[in-house]
Amino acid sequence: MEIIIRNAVSSDSEFIAWTVMTAIGAELDGLDRALPMCQAEDTLYSWKNARIAVTEDGTVAGCLISYPGEIYERLRDRTWKRFLGNAKEKIARQKFESETFPGEYYLDSLAVKPECRRHGIARLLMRDGIARGCSLGFKRITLIAKSASPALLAYYGGMGFVAENRMTFFGEDYTRMAWKDAKGGQ
Repeated sequence: MEIIIRNAVSSDSEFIAWTVMTAIGAELDGLDRALPMCQAEDTLYSWKNARIAVTEDGTVAGCLISYPGEIYERLRDRTWKRFLGNAKEKIARQKFESETFPGEYYLDSLAVKPECRRHGIARLLMRDGIARGCSLGFKRITLIAKSASPALLAYYGGMGFVAENRMTFFGEDYTRMAWKDAKGGQ
């Protein structure tokens, strides 16, 4: 199966919202809540931060949202307000540490349509994200993965990511990982 990876366009926003909801393990009936933050140009999950995998027949098969860590602090609250609504108490109750920091290129959310899985699309998107970060001059490429998912941690480990520490994000335990080749082969 031939796969082309391209920059997302605004009309991909619904698929990007599906990607975000799938990546965080949320119910897909919340897509309407996620859509505004993907349609906006000034959120972490904006279509401007997404790359789309398309099959040779034109099927949109997968998506990776990634961005420089420099934009995280500036756009985090705006992103979550768009997702959770303007209810400040909802945002205040959420417990999350920073996912990424300045000087890093962050691979945020990745998902592939179920019918397109097992064709290496996720791996292609990950490699594309790593290459994108490196081409932008970043020395650190990072991601977080649920600590309770050994298969996911092993998958990222097989792609060259090493565990650095654990963190809490929205009340759940995550492992922060960095691409070892970007750190000089570690």
